[in-house]
Amino acid sequence: LLIYDFGGGTFDLSILTVAGDQFVETGAGGDRWLGGDDIDLIISNYVKEQIENNSNINLEELLDEKTEKELKQFTAGLKKDVEDAKKTLSQSTSATIFVSNYLEDSDGEPLDDITITRDTFESLIRPLVERTIELTEELMIKTSISISDLSNILLVGGSSCIPLVKRM
Repeated sequence: LLIYDFGGGTFDLSILTVAGDQFVETGAGGDRWLGGDDIDLIISNYVKEQIENNSNINLEELLDEKTEKELKQFTAGLKKDVEDAKKTLSQSTSATIFVSNYLEDSDGEPLDDITITRDTFESLIRPLVERTIELTEELMIKTSISISDLSNILLVGGSSCIPLVKRM
């Protein structure tokens, strides 16, 4: 049994051998610095880039003009919207980041919302998912277990719900 755990903060792998009612860990691996938070960061950076491109502004300069409260609203709003978009993109072909709810230009006008498609999302996160596959292959080589030896692969953690993860 291969347990592929792509959670918020870490990526963990375990291979368990089951004999009767006994579970013996045959091997473990992963990356404690790779997780769903990394996906959130990639999407946040993409959204920030799109804000700058669509509005023809320097986001860093705009944020420097904001009060501490406005800056916290932007940070919290973006974080929530990115997490929601990540979940939505597991079910739908596009998601919207509602920037207009928490960010205005220097004239007080709300900035345009940003739409991200599943294709864009998957192209942005593909290197992270490929890394999880590499780590899985390394563990299987290290333990001398082939894919045909596995009876099941158990996907655990929120990021394992992403269609690209399931396909790969």
